[in-house]
Amino acid sequence: MKMKKHKIIILFILILFAINSIFAVEYKSFGNEMKELINGPGGELYYGVFGLLHSGSENVNWNPLKMDSKNGNNLYLYHSIWFDNNLTASSVANVFELSKDRNLGIMVSRIAIEDVPDSRNALMDYGADGIPGTNDTGEGNGKFDSGERINYDNVSFNSLSNYIVNVGIPFREILSYETGITMNFYYSNLIAENGIGISFDFFAYKEGKHLHSLYKIQNLPSASTVYTNGEVELYSPNISGNWIMPIQFDNIKINPGISTIFLIAENRDYGINLKGIGNVEIIPSIQIGYREIFNLGFGYREYCGAMIGTEINFKSLNLQYTIKNSDLGLSHLIAIKFSLLNLLKDN
Repeated sequence: MKMKKHKIIILFILILFAINSIFAVEYKSFGNEMKELINGPGGELYYGVFGLLHSGSENVNWNPLKMDSKNGNNLYLYHSIWFDNNLTASSVANVFELSKDRNLGIMVSRIAIEDVPDSRNALMDYGADGIPGTNDTGEGNGKFDSGERINYDNVSFNSLSNYIVNVGIPFREILSYETGITMNFYYSNLIAENGIGISFDFFAYKEGKHLHSLYKIQNLPSASTVYTNGEVELYSPNISGNWIMPIQFDNIKINPGISTIFLIAENRDYGINLKGIGNVEIIPSIQIGYREIFNLGFGYREYCGAMIGTEINFKSLNLQYTIKNSDLGLSHLIAIKFSLLNLLKDN
């Protein structure tokens, strides 16, 4: 009986390996990593375990089977400042009731680097001698060659930005697991080129007596982005397993958890590389909570070390904050979740 319950997970793993071997595509890893920047304070701190610890609209990305909220605070606003203010990421999400047992979650996000200089219209493309009309080497080739200059008055400053729309919905029960699907739509404005993309994520969730588990297969069948210059980028599927074992002591709750991520056909500078098969990363975390009022959390990832975050719950308001460090500098992530209707009632 126990083996039957896990057949759905084994089946999808086999499907992903088949996709990888049949198409034998060359996957990119840099383009689709922008999605990691909208994890939110909780998702960044606990990774996939967050989908087991929390309910609400931010679970569009983490667990669409737990998008409900006991206190109705479902309007989620997130803003983050990454790498000493070199990049920002923001999101807004909400949950809409489709029926008594089914919700639809929608999240819209923007990731941006502001004031990026664009000198394409500022190049004085006159060749090595710097004189127009001589047809010397480099003149009119569209490249910044030796001897050429920039007219700085014609340099413009634009935002390099990416937009993501996530739509999450429960699916059906399969082998005692609740399942759900999230559709992800991407738009990239890279100044010189634009791109659009799409991917799908599949979730399987079960809340046991002593162990809660969540499985996620991301980028099905292979996330893709198509650019205006004709280039197509494909991003490898990945599988994550997430587990927590809740421990209750009167008003204190302790949630030790662990996430594992398997990236198919990809190697990284951290985690465990399995030659040409892929990369495995293990992410431990723990949440310590007092009643339903306050949570303190710790997480660890090899590339950035330890992270710490807090969560405070009021009747009509939920506040989340996480701080993390890396070689690129400090990053601060903050989110607020509330219900406009509840706030109006309280006032």
